[in-house]
Amino acid sequence: MKLVIQTFVVLLVALSFMPFAGERNRAIAAENANPVKERQKLMRSVGKAMKTTVKMLRGDLAYDGAAAASAMSTMSEVAGKYTKLFPEGSDMENSIMDFDQESDARPEIWTNKKDFEMKAAALLEASTKAGKAAGDKKALAAVFNEVGNACKGCHQKYKAKKQE
Repeated sequence: MKLVIQTFVVLLVALSFMPFAGERNRAIAAENANPVKERQKLMRSVGKAMKTTVKMLRGDLAYDGAAAASAMSTMSEVAGKYTKLFPEGSDMENSIMDFDQESDARPEIWTNKKDFEMKAAALLEASTKAGKAAGDKKALAAVFNEVGNACKGCHQKYKAKKQE
């Protein structure tokens, strides 16, 4: 009988936490259901990684191979996920979704998806290569332009210019 009561108490305690878990899961799902917000968050992390790496390569920050490798790892991770955050209907011109923020993504992303994915693959390759070289400042500097060129190649074609 004692075991039955203990089991019942454990179940009651566990069930009392379920509404909180449901709310948390709904909040996480809601944020992930907004691909614009998620891709902007990822691009901010790429911008931060680029800024840190450039400062180290220019000598504005002390060179830290581990920090440079981490920055390149961030870029590689983003490049691997980023293209999945442009589902059909998530462009601002033809949106079937309700977004609460603007996007700089050009419609060409959706009309030329294969090229867009190739550009992301180029960033993945360049940042992975740079990450392997990050232990040595000169070695990283020798390959870092490939990372910048991969970013530039995509931004020129698929990112709208900010309106001033």
